[in-house]
Amino acid sequence: MNILEEKIIQLVAGVMEINPSIIGKNSSLVEDLGADSLDCIEIFLKVEREFSIKISEKEALECSSIEYLVNFVTSRLPS
Repeated sequence: MNILEEKIIQLVAGVMEINPSIIGKNSSLVEDLGADSLDCIEIFLKVEREFSIKISEKEALECSSIEYLVNFVTSRLPS
């Protein structure tokens, strides 16, 4: 697990108030972790703040798993 993935898992675990050890790379925010729409909004806002990026509403709707979120953030960070 890389540092970015670890940070995102910690962030999601904090929002969801769950143990980060139960979150895997392929975990679905809604189906596996039980996130509702307000949880997802909070996760995306925290990701935006943590990594200084913007997530559009369309992009947020496409973001369904930890892996997708990690790849999305990676694509937005400066090289």
